[in-house]
Amino acid sequence: MTNRSTEAEFELRCTEVSMMLLDGSSRQTICRFAIEKWQVSVAQVDRYIAKARESIQANCSFSRKSAFALILEKYDYLYERCIQEGDLRTAASILAEQRKMCQLDEVAADLEFAKSPAARVSKMVMQEIVREKMLARPDE
Repeated sequence: MTNRSTEAEFELRCTEVSMMLLDGSSRQTICRFAIEKWQVSVAQVDRYIAKARESIQANCSFSRKSAFALILEKYDYLYERCIQEGDLRTAASILAEQRKMCQLDEVAADLEFAKSPAARVSKMVMQEIVREKMLARPDE
């Protein structure tokens, strides 16, 4: 069990362990597999598992702010298409979804804005408010 692996072998083994983790294999199953296939120690298998988990986590991480912005851009695209095609009902639905996503209804209630005549903001202005609200949200 003193076989030293190269950097490339280590990476390949970590990738294989990653696949096993993603398939739901337990630590015990991975240890048994690695010890038989690569003649390594349990401690080395634990290093493979740790590196594999880091790799999985890195591949799954994303910025909530970026994802939020992407979704809003898609809504904007859909809204524009609906307006072009004269589908006002769907366009209104899209604006309502954007308001929910950005929690503008709660903001309006907090500011008592909803009670004022200014609450009848045009659709284009509402889109701009959605954008500003999205940019003001911290990256969670």
